[in-house]
Amino acid sequence: MCTFALVEWTEGSDKGLRSILPIDCVRDFHEENYLNGDEKTPEEFLVEWRHGRKGANRQWPVYQARIIKVAKWEKSLKRVLCEMETNDEADTTKRVTKPNWRYVDSDEEEEEKEKGPAKKRAHLDEEERPISKKKIHGERTEAPEKTEAPET
Repeated sequence: MCTFALVEWTEGSDKGLRSILPIDCVRDFHEENYLNGDEKTPEEFLVEWRHGRKGANRQWPVYQARIIKVAKWEKSLKRVLCEMETNDEADTTKRVTKPNWRYVDSDEEEEEKEKGPAKKRAHLDEEERPISKKKIHGERTEAPEKTEAPET
């Protein structure tokens, strides 16, 4: 006997989000038909959101949701939900992964060098570098000795 359901909301402000709810929040849900894969079982169910206060007509707000999984223990559904969220985060990563330089073949390194330098100013000659990077003064030498001006 299943007592909890992992649902994905298909309408409202929480569309696409997932929640774990007691199975009795799902209206017209028959566990045997769902587990047997009965074709008459709808894909989406009306689910009561039992959080906060009841509405003006003394009923819970109802939204449509798709049941992902049912289980006897809430802990097992939390584990499934956590795995699903980590998979979703891995898919939405925008950062390009680069292989470790220790394991890259030398052929691949040569291709990267042909593409161009990694840093913009690393390839500039001393003459092309900005003034702040140039040596403004020549080599450091000892200061000349001061001579006194002759008195007239």
